[in-house]
Amino acid sequence: MKNLMLVVVLTGMILVQGCGPMMVIPTIETSRSYETVSYDEVWSATVKTFALRSYPIQVIEKDSGILTTSIMSDTSAAWGSQKLDSLVTSPNIPLAIWTNMSTRITAYVQKDPVQVKIITRIKRYESNFTQAWHLCYSNGIIERSILNSIESDLAK
Repeated sequence: MKNLMLVVVLTGMILVQGCGPMMVIPTIETSRSYETVSYDEVWSATVKTFALRSYPIQVIEKDSGILTTSIMSDTSAAWGSQKLDSLVTSPNIPLAIWTNMSTRITAYVQKDPVQVKIITRIKRYESNFTQAWHLCYSNGIIERSILNSIESDLAK
């Protein structure tokens, strides 16, 4: 009876974990430093970038350098033609069907040295096996796009 219980538990663990490879967390660029522009210029370019993308801003605190969006659920519209699968590395769940994605983006603008760091928190809903939200890892497309837009605005 103990052996049967052990087999059942181990089989369950294998099914939940999956038989595929472990999820690889990508190394991505999340920050850039600016030596030739002021904090105020970088802050303005960051706010402008979020506004031009129609990100819903929840927190905007210039003194502390924090700019945070509300949770964005309709990200298919927010990211345009980018496929959602190309934006993230999702957990390795067998037979997963990923349907929705929610994202919150925070920009930290530092004064000395002047630097912008973008933190993206992404969750996706798996609607087949677990029927739950799962934390995913960005592939850097969102962060790189935001940083490039800030840099482009500063170059004007």
